Amino acid sequence: MIRTPGIGRASRRAKVDPLSWRSFSCFLELMGLSVPFKAFISYAHADERWASWLHRGLEGYRIPRSVVERHGLDSNRLGAVFRDRDELASSSDLTASIKEGLERSANLIVVCSRAAAGSRWVNEEIRYFQSLDRGRRVFCLLVDDPAESFPAAVLSTDDDGANIEPLAADARDVGDGRRDARLKLISGLLDLDYDELRQREAGRRLKRMTIAAASAGVIALALGVLSVIALTASHRAEREATKAQAISSYLQDMLTQADTARNEGKEVTVRELLDRANRELPESLAAEPEVALSIRRTVANTYVGVGDFEQAGEVLDDALALARESFGADSPEALETFLDHLRLERRLGKAPEALPLLEERFSDFQALNDPWLLASALQLRGELAFDLVRVDEARTHLDDSLALLDSLEEAETWELRLGSLVSMATLLRREGELDEAERFHRESLALLDRHGGAPSAAQRASIQNNLALLLRDKGDAKAAIELLRESLDTRVRLNGESHPDTAIAMTNLGNLLRQQGALMEAAEYLVRSLEAHQAIYEEDYPGTAITMQHLASTLIDLDCSAPGEPIRLATEALAMLERIFGPAHPAPPISALTLCSILNDAGRPLEAQPQCERAETGLVTQLGAEHSWVALAQLAVAENAIQLGELSLAEQELNAAQNILENAEEGETLTYARYEHQRGRLAYRSGRWDEARDWFERELALRQSLQPAHLSLIHI
Repeated sequence: MIRTPGIGRASRRAKVDPLSWRSFSCFLELMGLSVPFKAFISYAHADERWASWLHRGLEGYRIPRSVVERHGLDSNRLGAVFRDRDELASSSDLTASIKEGLERSANLIVVCSRAAAGSRWVNEEIRYFQSLDRGRRVFCLLVDDPAESFPAAVLSTDDDGANIEPLAADARDVGDGRRDARLKLISGLLDLDYDELRQREAGRRLKRMTIAAASAGVIALALGVLSVIALTASHRAEREATKAQAISSYLQDMLTQADTARNEGKEVTVRELLDRANRELPESLAAEPEVALSIRRTVANTYVGVGDFEQAGEVLDDALALARESFGADSPEALETFLDHLRLERRLGKAPEALPLLEERFSDFQALNDPWLLASALQLRGELAFDLVRVDEARTHLDDSLALLDSLEEAETWELRLGSLVSMATLLRREGELDEAERFHRESLALLDRHGGAPSAAQRASIQNNLALLLRDKGDAKAAIELLRESLDTRVRLNGESHPDTAIAMTNLGNLLRQQGALMEAAEYLVRSLEAHQAIYEEDYPGTAITMQHLASTLIDLDCSAPGEPIRLATEALAMLERIFGPAHPAPPISALTLCSILNDAGRPLEAQPQCERAETGLVTQLGAEHSWVALAQLAVAENAIQLGELSLAEQELNAAQNILENAEEGETLTYARYEHQRGRLAYRSGRWDEARDWFERELALRQSLQPAHLSLIHI
C-alpha cells in the first residue's frame, strides 16, 4: 500500500493518546501482547443467532463491583470470547485457526440443540478441547429439547451404559430463560456461586434505575410528569380539573410516604415508587378510572425514562385494557394510551410493525373532535414514516401536526409542539436542508426556554445532540464535538451510562470523533455504547447494529493487523438490520456498504465484491439513482474494482458517481474528496502518473479546506 508522505495511518497512530482500551484482540496485537480467550463458543451453523447473542452477552457483561472486590478478581470483564464464523463443510479436519482458538481458550461453551447434536464439527471441537486436559471446563447452553440436543462428546454413561445428560444452563422460556442462563454460564466461567451472582446482578439492575431520595423535591422531580399531565389536562377541558386534583393528592401521598421512609433511615428509590404506584392504587381510585389510567400511563412512561422497557410494556398493556374496558376502544382515553404503546414500540426499533397499526386506527383519531389528540397521532405517524424512509409522507404528517398545534394555546401544547419541531428538524437535516433544520432546532430551544421546568434538562440534552449532528453536517466539527460532549455529560448525570439516551449520545460522539481522526477515543466511546445497548436491549435493536458498524469502521481505521473483529461486527450488524427491517428499507444496503468498505480495507476484495454490488443495487432501489448514498456505494464498487484489476468497471462507477456529486449539496464535499481519491488511484493503477498526482493534490486541497483532521484519513 503506497502512502502519501507524512500523511496516513502510521503518523496518525503516533499522535493518539496512550492506549486505554483493550477490549479487542487487535489492540493487544498492536501492543505485541498475546490474546487469551475466556471461552470458546462451539455451535452448529443453524444456531448462529444463539451464538451471536451469547457472544455479545459475555463480552459485554460487567461483573458487579462488589463481586470483583470480594473475590479479588483482576477485572470487571470476562475478557475476549472466541466465536468462529467459518463453515467447515468442505474441510476434512478442524482448521488451524479453530485449534488455535481452542488452545488459547480457558473454557468451552457448547450451544446444545438438535443441530449441534448432529454436527460432526461441534463434537470434534469438544473432543479436541477435552484432549487439552480441560474436560472439566466444558459448559452447556441448552436451546432445544434436552432429549435430542446434547452432542455425544459431552455425554457420560452410568454403570448400565445409559447416557447421562450434563448439567446445562437452559435458555429456553420453559427453563432458566435467556438472562438467567447467561448468568449461570458466567458464574461457571468465574467459578462463583450462581445465587450470589444472581443476587448481586438483581441489586445492580435495581441500582441502575435508582435515585436516592435525599429530599421530597428529588422525588417530585422524578415523578413530576404526573403534575405536568394533570396541569395540561386541566387546560384541555373543564372536566379534567377533578382528575388533576385527584392525581395531585395521590402524588402528595406518595411523597409523604417517601419522606417518612427517609426519616427512618431507609433509601427510597424512583423504582420503588413506580412499583408502588403500579401495584397499590388506593381503593378510592377504583371508582375513578380516569385517574387510575393517568397514573398507569405516567408510571409506564417513567419506566421508559429509566430504561426499563419490559416493565413499561406490561404497565401499558394493563393501562390499555383499563381504558378500553372503562371508556370504549374508540374513546380518547383508549386512543391516547394506544399512542403511548406505539411510542414504546418505536423506542424498541419496531417501526415496521407500529406504523401499520397506527394507519389502521387513524380514522378513529380523525373522527374525534380533539385537535390535540389528532396532532399527537400525526406527529407519531410522521416519525414512524421517517424511520421507514418514507420521507415525503413523514414531512406531510409533521407539517399537519404543527399546523393543528398552531391553532391551540401554546401553554397547553408546548411539549407536543416541541416533539414535532425536533422531528421536523431531524428530517430536514437528513434531506440536506441544513439552514431550515437549524431554524427548527433554534425554535425548539426557544420554546424550551419559555416553558421548560423539571423535564427540561433531558429535553435540552436531546436537542443539543441533534443540533450537534447538524453542525457536523455544516462542517463545524469542533463545535459539534463540544455540544455532543455537553449533551453526553448531561445524560450521564441524569440517567447513568446504562440508559438508552446515554447510549445514543455515546454512539454519536464516538462516530464524530472517528470522522475527525481521534480513533482511540472514538473506539472507547463506541465500546461503552455497545455495552450499554447490549445491556438494555436483549433483542435486535437498530441502535445496537449502528454502533457495531461505527465500531467496526473505527477498528479498521486503526489499521489493526487482525481484521477479523471488525468484519465480525459489521457482518452481525448487517444480519441484525436485515432481521429488523427486511428488504424494503435502506438500512440493510447501507450496512452492506459498510461491510463492503471494511472488506476492501482489509484487502479482501473478492469477499467485498458481492456486498458492494448489493449495496449499490439496494440503495438505488430504496433511495433512487441520484441519492448521495448511491454515490458512496459507487465509490466503494470502484475501489473494489481497482483492487481486482477491473479498471473499466471502476471508470464506469466513477463516472456515475461524478454525475450525482456534481449536483450534490455542500455537505457532500467530503464525499467528493473520496471521489477524487479513487480517481487518483485509478490513474495510478493505469500508469498515468501525472494525472494521479493531480487528483491526489486536488483531494488534499479539498480536505484542507474542510478540517485539518481530515488529512489523517488520506491514504492510498
